[in-house]
Amino acid sequence: MTTAHKPTESTKSRVLMAAGAGVSHELIAAALGITRPTLRRYYRQELSHGAAARRMEMLEALHEAAMRGSVTAIKALFATWRRSRSQH
Repeated sequence: MTTAHKPTESTKSRVLMAAGAGVSHELIAAALGITRPTLRRYYRQELSHGAAARRMEMLEALHEAAMRGSVTAIKALFATWRRSRSQH
């Protein structure tokens, strides 16, 4: 008899981070010791929002560094802004 998978805040965070980094669903499932259908069943939101959430976290960190005066962060934010403007 197998035990049903129970998502935790820790596993949700791990899936969100991995999905945001572009790790395949197959590898994420393997790392958690579950099947791909189980991954999709319990972590649908983390899988679909992982990349967007990760990008927002990175932008927030860049913004904070820029506000502290980091020239590198300012340049990175400007480059991100330029790329996003050219895509619209």
